Parts: sequence; C-alpha cells; structure tokens
Amino acid sequence: MAKKYTKQHILADGQDSNTIRRQIVDELNAGSLIVNYNGHGSTEQWSFADLLDNQAAASLTNGQRLPVYLIMDCLNGFFDDVYTQSLAESLLLSPNGGGVAVWASSGFTNAQPQVFLNQALLTALAQNPNLPLGAAIIAAKSVVADADVRRTWILFAGHATAVSWIYNRAARSAVNTASQETSHRQLQQGRPS
Repeated sequence: MAKKYTKQHILADGQDSNTIRRQIVDELNAGSLIVNYNGHGSTEQWSFADLLDNQAAASLTNGQRLPVYLIMDCLNGFFDDVYTQSLAESLLLSPNGGGVAVWASSGFTNAQPQVFLNQALLTALAQNPNLPLGAAIIAAKSVVADADVRRTWILFAGHATAVSWIYNRAARSAVNTASQETSHRQLQQGRPS
C-alpha cells in the first residue's frame, strides 16, 4: 500500500530571501523525495535572490536521503560551461547529500511551456509510480509542443532510475520551491503521514 504524503506550501514572493534560503536548505537536509523548483535560475543558482546555489548544494547534509530534483528554470543544467559547474552537477556531486537525479534545463526557455512540462511529468509519475524516470520524462516531453523545452531539459542520472522507491522509504519527502519573482509558484513539501 502506498504511503500518504502531505504538502506544505512556502511562497518566496515578498519574503526575506535569507529566511526562504534557510527553509529550503533545512527541508533538503531533513530528507526529500522530490524537489520541484519553479522559478528563475542561472547556471549556479535558483532565483535572482539566490535561494539555492552551488555552495549550498555542496554543504547539504541529507546523507542517503537523496531526492530527485525536477528543476523548472533556465540554465541549472548548463553542464558544458568550462568556467563553472552547473547547479545540477553540484547537487549530484555534493559529498554529504545532494540528490540521486536532477532534471534541469541547459538553456533559456519561456515559463509557460516549463509549467506544462512539469505538470506532464508529475502526472506521469503519479499515474505510473513504477515507471522509470527516463520513460516518464519521454512521456512528458511528448505532450509539450515547445521545441526549446523538449530539447533543453536533461536528466542527470541513469534513464532507468525508478521512482517506485517513493512508496518504500518513510524518511522521504517532496519539495517544490518557488522564486520570489513569481508569486504563483510555490514550495511544496510532502512528508509521509
């Protein structure tokens, strides 16, 4: 039987950046299931307010409680920059935590198609919890018309990574973050109840 997960919403808009930054890191260190960030980003950070960056990623202490990151912003997956490391890479290489997989964009895209892609992936995962992550991503990309979004989102993990372990680990939770720039985007955290 599947465990229930509850969601908590944290809106970053209009809030103190340092407070939001601490909340995000605290939740990630507590152990997350799915981290789903929606907002602005660059190669090394979430939001223009720097809600999570490479330095914070390297200092995560979530140990073996490694989430799947679904990052819906620009450039967090820009892995081929010779001068810096992308946030996606930093999350995977974090020595004491980080993530088991990161799905992020290597380019600039418009926000609305990102929302469609995000919802399509979350729906595919919810409807097919044993579907490998790569197959769920292919299904999500197949229903999105925007070519830039389909081309730039990259899975940093094995394509056969399965999310079915969601139902087997009680210490997991889900996190969905929001930028300060966009009030309708949220930080959702789910914990087994």
